[in-house]
Amino acid sequence: MQIILAQPYLPGLVRRFIAARFPEASVQTLDCLPNLGPDPAAIASLACPDAEGLLFGDGMFSNSPRTAIFTRLKALGVSLGSAVFEEALVSRDARIGSGSICYPHSIVDAGAVVGFNTIIGPGAIIEDGVSIGNHCFIGAHCVVKRGSEVGSGSYLADGCVVGGVHGYRGESTAVKLGRGVVVYDTLAIRQDVESGVIRDSLVADEIRVLR
Repeated sequence: MQIILAQPYLPGLVRRFIAARFPEASVQTLDCLPNLGPDPAAIASLACPDAEGLLFGDGMFSNSPRTAIFTRLKALGVSLGSAVFEEALVSRDARIGSGSICYPHSIVDAGAVVGFNTIIGPGAIIEDGVSIGNHCFIGAHCVVKRGSEVGSGSYLADGCVVGGVHGYRGESTAVKLGRGVVVYDTLAIRQDVESGVIRDSLVADEIRVLR
């Protein structure tokens, strides 16, 4: 088992988890640039002699470096496992993708699907029937309401709520976020959001990124 550390989110918790669950694993720490995250040159030259691995990366600023590392490891033929901390509650009927991490006290309910290489932060609640895409970051104490969808490459800052208010007449709580949606503030998202939109109330109500 090869474990890759690339500026891991909540590094103290990660190291404790590794020591308890994988004491014999080989741990490789990726070189990082100040304020910029993992060094692209280090990612390009990354080698992994083991067939199985775990990746602990940082989704706090951008999902892109973690995505690049994941892609590199898959190209090398490494089978990346998921990591569920002991204090996390994940339903037997939920699906957690390759390389994804569920941090302590997160909840993933029945029928929820979490894609690959996605971080579910501590205390986050993923309700039943929710779909989370690949390469996402779901911050601490976020709530994604029943039946909602979060597109691949999306970033939700700590404390966001995605989905409508529970009604008394069977109203749907489902909201759909497109690919690459970024929410930088603790906001309640009650309506669908198109792909590539950045929500940042400190700058503007909504920023549209043209790709």
